[in-house]
Amino acid sequence: MLAGAAILVWMLNLPACSMRQSAASSASQSTLATSQSTLTTESSESAATPTPTPGASVDISYTHGGDYLVSFAVVKYSGARLLETHDADSKHNTSIVIFDGGVPIWEFAADRGLLGHLGFVKTFAVKKVVYGELPQGFVESTPPSGPPEPLEVGHYYIFSVTRSSGITSYEAIKVLDDGSLEGYTAEPLAGSSFELCCNLSSDFISPTEPAQ
Repeated sequence: MLAGAAILVWMLNLPACSMRQSAASSASQSTLATSQSTLTTESSESAATPTPTPGASVDISYTHGGDYLVSFAVVKYSGARLLETHDADSKHNTSIVIFDGGVPIWEFAADRGLLGHLGFVKTFAVKKVVYGELPQGFVESTPPSGPPEPLEVGHYYIFSVTRSSGITSYEAIKVLDDGSLEGYTAEPLAGSSFELCCNLSSDFISPTEPAQ
């Protein structure tokens, strides 16, 4: 079982514990919720842009009074390898996956300063973060300036949300060839390995191709 993480629940009452959102001719959304955060994926397409541009947003909930967002990070990976899969219960299994590479592409933290340490933290209890849009009251450290790079087809991303209570939530996503996103709740293990829940699809794993 995943330590400190709840089994994922589809808000649209769909089976399994993964999320997958198909590209469409207009903006579309598919929402996946955990007990701590909700990752919403989006893709849009226009007549002048034949390839959908994937995007993501994270809805954040807080279970402790006075809790707030301390930091947010997105790390990009080039490939993934499956180590093992085991049953979590009669209907769900979890998979241990090693991700190849690991480059932080977006990091920001609450600019608490003096007022934050005195308890003025209401502006930090943000409920939604849209990828690439820095929330008010936060300071970006990666990249040094400007928005992060767009999500890239064929790559993997780990989203992490850290709260002042010490609770950190993780989501692993893959950008598929059609611009749709597939993702799972994740629990970090050693190095770049994570335990993903639940019922990993066969097309999620894609090792990094060796250099020619």
